[in-house]
Amino acid sequence: MSILLGCGNDDDGPVSFEEEVSITTTAGEIFGTLLRPNTSTQVPVVLIISGSGPTDRDGNSASLPGKNNSLRMVADELLLSNVASLRYDKRGVGASREAGNTEAGLIFNDYVTDAISWVKELKKSDHYSSIGIIGHSEGSLIGMLAASSSEVDFFISLAGAGVPADELLLAQLKGFDQGVIEYSEFVLAELRKGNSVSDVPSSLEFIFRESAQPYLISWIQFDPSIEISGLNMPVAVIHGTRDIQIPTEQANILAESNANADLLIIDGMNHVLKDAPEDRNQNLLTYIDEDLPLTIELSTFLKDYIDQLR
Repeated sequence: MSILLGCGNDDDGPVSFEEEVSITTTAGEIFGTLLRPNTSTQVPVVLIISGSGPTDRDGNSASLPGKNNSLRMVADELLLSNVASLRYDKRGVGASREAGNTEAGLIFNDYVTDAISWVKELKKSDHYSSIGIIGHSEGSLIGMLAASSSEVDFFISLAGAGVPADELLLAQLKGFDQGVIEYSEFVLAELRKGNSVSDVPSSLEFIFRESAQPYLISWIQFDPSIEISGLNMPVAVIHGTRDIQIPTEQANILAESNANADLLIIDGMNHVLKDAPEDRNQNLLTYIDEDLPLTIELSTFLKDYIDQLR
């Protein structure tokens, strides 16, 4: 179904089109939103990949009581610069929830395969002058792998990690008691070998429950710094100084791993791409504030970066 947006006068016609699109995977149908300018001239298009957990195409997590709409805002900002976008609900999330299978049946590579399939769909259209990928958080690594396999024209990492997931998870457990950290190190060492671990303490089931271990095993085999180093295309790495989920130094690791990468560190931007205060609790409130706009520096950079690639 196509929806006309921002209609002008009768002579101008609609300014843009928003269309619900889908692809069929081995697990079922997954759904996305294609947003493009109404023009006969070819324009760039970006595939926007969301972050970890139950995060939908708009950047909202089902585990939170409100919305931030950060990725929807990215798409809207790009449209203002005559750039099309496609963002989608991952398997098991939002409109694609029926394609989720069981948690134990999901592996990281499934997300990569889906992203590659979306790129293939975009390549079938003659609307686009170039195709890029924007990956947010965990979507950054998914995007790198998809970009490497699908010959896209550029890649942009938003708030992505520069180290394997096991290292990042351990860093995020900093502050837990030593027993928790040591047990987590043991579990991750086993998962790195491809071995599952039973009888995980209830206090750590939120990370290491057995049904999630196949996904973790498949995820930690990838090193983002290695994957980004192999991208022979324009690359941009963007991160905020108020990101309380993935430290800013992770962006430096990514940028240093690719000699052609442009690095932008935005002062005051947090993980959901918005201006945030230093206080952690106030920072977290931006995760459920859909009225708070994107950081202006991010919007400006994305427009300018893609424009200079036209």
